[in-house]
Amino acid sequence: MVLPDIPGISLDRPYELEKIRHVANLMQIKHNRFPGAQPVSFSSEHFSELENENYFVSEKADGIRCLLFLCKNVEQNKMEAFLIDRKNKYKYVENLWFPVPDDNTFTRFHTDTIIDGELVLDELEDGKEKLRFLIFDLVVYDGEYLAGREYSKRLGVNIIKMELKKLHLSYRMNDVFEEQKFLKHKSDGLIFTSESSPYISGNCNKMLKWKPIRENSIDFKVHYVKEEHKFTLNIWGGGNNHFYFADLTIDDPEMQKEWEENPPEGRIIECYFENECWHFMRFREDKENANHETIVKKIMKSIRDNVEKEELLEHTQIIRNNWKQRDIEKRHGVHHQHQPQNRPPQQSRPLQHNYQYQQQNRYNHNQSHNQKDQEKYRSNVYNEMLSNEINKDENNPRKRKNNDESDVETFSSGDERDVKKSRN
Repeated sequence: MVLPDIPGISLDRPYELEKIRHVANLMQIKHNRFPGAQPVSFSSEHFSELENENYFVSEKADGIRCLLFLCKNVEQNKMEAFLIDRKNKYKYVENLWFPVPDDNTFTRFHTDTIIDGELVLDELEDGKEKLRFLIFDLVVYDGEYLAGREYSKRLGVNIIKMELKKLHLSYRMNDVFEEQKFLKHKSDGLIFTSESSPYISGNCNKMLKWKPIRENSIDFKVHYVKEEHKFTLNIWGGGNNHFYFADLTIDDPEMQKEWEENPPEGRIIECYFENECWHFMRFREDKENANHETIVKKIMKSIRDNVEKEELLEHTQIIRNNWKQRDIEKRHGVHHQHQPQNRPPQQSRPLQHNYQYQQQNRYNHNQSHNQKDQEKYRSNVYNEMLSNEINKDENNPRKRKNNDESDVETFSSGDERDVKKSRN
């Protein structure tokens, strides 16, 4: 699959540096790297995370990760929109307008706003392709730093009349698998995001990326060893340092010949691991470095653990029961640990670590909020959804007797928004 091109006009370097500094100030960071949060690869040890904390789950779109930055051009008194890729390169997107809600004049617009999302290519019924920007987080809103808020609180901000990428409670992951069959874009896994996690620039251990083994890939910098007629795969050690990791296996003679004639020296390629060999998937023009060695170690553990779809689904009942128990304890003001339930038996795998199940109380943070904070957040979409479900249960005699059997419906504050440009 070819990744979509990022639309827009490239900036000259001085203007780009100005925007990079602006974004860094808004996000309260002190570096000039891509400021977006990065998920970590799912491995067997992360089952305890899903069991002990409330997580949302969504499909993992196979596209180009971007931040959308909205700001004001003071000289021209107009809104400007920029897409930021993982190289931290900025593209100015024309004719993209984000007016504030309930402004019938359409003259007021959002500024100093940073939205996290993914560019994907939808395949339409007529065979054409349409570029779409899927939104899954709001980091800065009209200059207000939201990254320190919990994920569910960030989702409650009313930026514009649109929906977020569809979210489910983590124990409804099978619903996501079913919905993936009907998506118009490629989806290569699941993303689990902690309900209480702040937005973290860089690697975020509360954002978990699960992929089936065939899609669990690593990005390498390729090097051609001419005298041996082979291509080597190199990982990043930081700075300008890349070092050898493995050889690339090329099964196609035509591809081998083409690459030897025109070696893709120094380019970043994505590879998957199969039968103890690394195979080419695609070029990653959106990246300038291979995966860092620390990331490679985590991905290799994920590959070796090989948590399959069926094993994920086997854990849904435990995840659901624990979620319900935490909800009951929160509702009745009970703050204590309950005994973990027995998990389905797991087969041993290479590199798989045993972990101790620990129940954590997810709601102690509520005690630290004063009454003003409670009022500020009371209109949050997520809290309203849970409150409605609680009321349903309390008005239902059968469910009142069996609170652990009550069901919370799909959470979907959210949404997708088209970038109003089609791929040329």
